[in-house]
Amino acid sequence: IWASSNLKEFMNTKANIENNLTCHKAFNNSDKICEECPAQITLTQGIDNKAITFMTHNNQSTGFEIKTIPIKGSRGEVVGIIEKFKRI
Repeated sequence: IWASSNLKEFMNTKANIENNLTCHKAFNNSDKICEECPAQITLTQGIDNKAITFMTHNNQSTGFEIKTIPIKGSRGEVVGIIEKFKRI
C-alpha cells in the first residue's frame, strides 16, 4: 500500500509502508481481514464500497470512514483499488 503524509502523521511514522502490505496489517497489526472489509468486497465484486471502522494506534481508538474504488484493466478486470480514509 501507499500512504499519504496525513495518514503517516496519524500513525506517527515516517517509514515507507511496504508494497504488498495489507491495510489490516499496517493499521491494526493483524493478519486477519476485518469483518465486512470494504477492500475485499471491491476486489472480489468490482464495485465501490464504504464502511466505518475503528483503528487503535498508540492506545487510542479513532473512527474512520473507508471508501474503496476499483481500478480496472482494459478488459474490465479489477487490477487494484484505491482506499480513502476519512477520520470521523
